[in-house]
Amino acid sequence: TEAFFSLAALSGTVWLRYEPFILHVRCRDLKSASQLLQEAQKMYKRSALIASSQKFILEVRGSDFLEMPFYQDGKLLFSGDMLWLQEWINSKLQQNWERIDRFEKEIKKK
Repeated sequence: TEAFFSLAALSGTVWLRYEPFILHVRCRDLKSASQLLQEAQKMYKRSALIASSQKFILEVRGSDFLEMPFYQDGKLLFSGDMLWLQEWINSKLQQNWERIDRFEKEIKKK
């Protein structure tokens, strides 16, 4: 992270972006896709079922998201506390991994 927060020599816009967990699962039939969707939505509200012909794809999607311009032509645009930002992003990543672990454990119970 130290290297990311010191990008003053770059030109153009550097974006800081954090995306949530996204998982695509191809299910054997509509019934199994619906069951998995029901479980996924308990933890991942934005999950959805995508059907095409006889293919049933479940998209399990988290909702935490951050996107912001960070540098513009070598000038830092973020004016807040850099340590706070770093800790906040790391906490979001940690929460993401913990949710993935919980989801995996719930699915294995079934």
